[in-house]
Amino acid sequence: MNTLSFQATTNVGRAETWQQSGHAEASWVGHDWPITQHHLIPIAIGITGHRDVRPQDLPGLEATLRGVLRDFRQRYPSTPLTIISALAEGADRIAARIGLEEGARLVAPLPMRRELYEADFPTEASRQEFAELLSRAWSWFELPLLPGATDDEVSVYGPARDRQYAYVGAYLARNSQVLIALWDGIPLELVGGTAFIVEFQLKGIPPTYIPRHSIFEPEETGPVYHIVTPRIRNQQPPLDAGSLQKLYPERFGSQANGEHAFHGMLARIERLNRAIRQQATPRLPQFAEQLRDPDHHEVLQTLQRFMLVDQLATTEQARASRKTLLLCVALLLMIVVMNVFVLMSMPVSLIFPLLLTLTAGGWAAYLLRGASPYFDYRALAEGLRVRTFWLLSGINEPVAEHYLGKQRSDLDWVRQGLRVATLPMMQGKRCYLSPSFPASSTDWNIVREEWIAAQERYYAAAARREAVLARRARGVAALVLLSGIFITVLQLLWGKPMDNVPIVAILYAEWLVPLAVGLLMMIVVRTTIQDYGRRYERMATLFLQGGRILRDLLSGQEDEGARQMVTALGKEALNENGEWLLRRRNRPIIMPHREWDFPHPPAPSPDSPQQATHRSGGRGGGKKKRKEKEKE
Repeated sequence: MNTLSFQATTNVGRAETWQQSGHAEASWVGHDWPITQHHLIPIAIGITGHRDVRPQDLPGLEATLRGVLRDFRQRYPSTPLTIISALAEGADRIAARIGLEEGARLVAPLPMRRELYEADFPTEASRQEFAELLSRAWSWFELPLLPGATDDEVSVYGPARDRQYAYVGAYLARNSQVLIALWDGIPLELVGGTAFIVEFQLKGIPPTYIPRHSIFEPEETGPVYHIVTPRIRNQQPPLDAGSLQKLYPERFGSQANGEHAFHGMLARIERLNRAIRQQATPRLPQFAEQLRDPDHHEVLQTLQRFMLVDQLATTEQARASRKTLLLCVALLLMIVVMNVFVLMSMPVSLIFPLLLTLTAGGWAAYLLRGASPYFDYRALAEGLRVRTFWLLSGINEPVAEHYLGKQRSDLDWVRQGLRVATLPMMQGKRCYLSPSFPASSTDWNIVREEWIAAQERYYAAAARREAVLARRARGVAALVLLSGIFITVLQLLWGKPMDNVPIVAILYAEWLVPLAVGLLMMIVVRTTIQDYGRRYERMATLFLQGGRILRDLLSGQEDEGARQMVTALGKEALNENGEWLLRRRNRPIIMPHREWDFPHPPAPSPDSPQQATHRSGGRGGGKKKRKEKEKE
């Protein structure tokens, strides 16, 4: 069914004692399936660098690499590491080997078909090393050719092949949270070279390589960990060999801001992973029994991720509700205590310290309740839900590219998490990144019943619930408003006269609170609760219509039309959840910036001097360049 299915084996010698075989864990359903690192959100570390690394620098470079990986492991012990490397000669392979030794998973995106890519490796020893690293990779796959390119053009050294190297660099920048660059620091404008890819990470990826769904979306690339790496062709870099520099994109404004945002994102991922590992496994739905075959491994693993995060979101929602209820009770008690002391004619000199103490206590309780991660976990769960049923429908569309485009800042980690959590999962076989693949009739039935019909029922019930809540809230609001008017009139007619003391005036003003609360509740009912009800009704109608359309398309054996409909329905669901988060989650939103409007040199012609030396700074290494070196 799924061209991205994961034929799992256990890598020997990994550091994590809690890792299990991926295929074995996927066969468990019910309550008794184990939670392993395959269910966690990893830290994805992209690798770029020079091919011609000096042998005498290897010990220092390896030590710096180990230090970076161990620092991540120490800071975020519950979060697995994933190395993304194209496995070119030199820096790519050095980092891949060190990563495997440090217990990281290896993901290898190849810039073209394997047999074309291997032409870069001139010796049998180099090709054997490449094959050995691929066999140890958790996942490897071949990127498609850019529009307009052909195998014939890419098979020779020229602009088309160079652009494929730039394309794999764009993939690294897009799908990793941090890029490690083994680079001499010289900013050469060579298409697909190390400096070119570093620029992608720091200034953004131009739409030439990865199109944007909106020009207003800000770039999401992370920092560059620059390890100074002298080259055989340049043995005197500007800085000391093996030294580490941390470079952050311009949008952060400063190194300190970038450091805070980057590690804040990783801290949220660590918090999620730690919570996942500590909770009990939820019960999977009945249809999971039909996903036990190897072809559905990625679907089952995504479903398990969804169930884990959904359970966490539900738990955090209940915890946040309890904290809010306790805070409201504490505030009510504070008002009661204040009135008791007023009725006892307590001196103002004692009322003021009491009022100050109670106010400070209420504020401390508000702060100590903490910011609940409920909305973050709910956002991640909804993305994983759509991803699960897209995969079942044969749709290999990246969820992160259609989700939370308007909800940036603190929710960036959700998009990044979805992006790295859905890296192609296939080990030991070639993986084609096709946008769609066949789905069986059983898969389609699961999509119809367990997603479309279930979501229609959920939204219809939610719309009815909101209608009932709106009616009750209007009744309560009217009662509170009338009570406030009644109490205020009584206070004005028969209340104790004020003593011209400011603190007493504040205490008497509390009788006006019911008036304000009643008016506020009327506004909330009209602007918020009723709006939610209308939105739920709209989504229920969409899923109802979607189910009917899908049934008609499948009866006519129009699978492609069915996939297009399910894709559109998934995007609607993602957009609705994003809008819900925008309304409910009280966090700042960062305005977009244009990070990619820097000049990119055109692809050099085959006869230009730049093309003759281009590959010395990038991933490949043309035959022309090697012949020139042999002559030298």
